[in-house]
Amino acid sequence: MTAIGNDGPDAALNDLNAAMEPTRRTLGYDGYGVHVMAAVDGRVVFQIEALEGACPECLSPDEVMAPLFLRQLEKSGHKFSTAEILRPSGPAHDS
Repeated sequence: MTAIGNDGPDAALNDLNAAMEPTRRTLGYDGYGVHVMAAVDGRVVFQIEALEGACPECLSPDEVMAPLFLRQLEKSGHKFSTAEILRPSGPAHDS
């Protein structure tokens, strides 16, 4: 699954990731990054990565983050109806 735009899938994903930059900076304060991995048919997939020194208890639940992520994309003219969030794994992040 990839986002297909006028300039092809890579350009479309680059555009979506650029739109997420304000959110990426905010998550960075708690030691996380976020990237758009795929988008098709109204659905977008985000990958959250734990950076060095990440605060596991600071990461909000998907029910909180998904609408925020979708709104951030919408500000740049990208409308999606659903979001899937792939979270970091490991002992500090497993619930």
